[in-house]
Amino acid sequence: MKRLHFYGLLASLFILYMPGIANAQKLDAANTKRIVDAKNYVFKAQSVTPSRGSLRQLTSDYDLTVAGDSLIAYLPYFGRAYSAPIDSEGGIKFTSAKSDYRVKQ
Repeated sequence: MKRLHFYGLLASLFILYMPGIANAQKLDAANTKRIVDAKNYVFKAQSVTPSRGSLRQLTSDYDLTVAGDSLIAYLPYFGRAYSAPIDSEGGIKFTSAKSDYRVKQ
């Protein structure tokens, strides 16, 4: 009987908590369009699906930053490295000062 009460309490807490999660992740289209048109945002990668394998959750902070005409990337790399520098942290890192940024729906 105690176990039944515990599961009932757990289910009610879950149901009460879910609307808060849904509202936190909600973006309206106008706000998203404004951010993309302004050319100033950061994309944070949380998961990846490599060409071989299934979905993986990322444990490091990988991101792609768009700031005006510059593009700064630190993205994961899944593949084979035949020769790698000793002091490498892994991943793909680059900075581009010139980018051809176009928005299409």
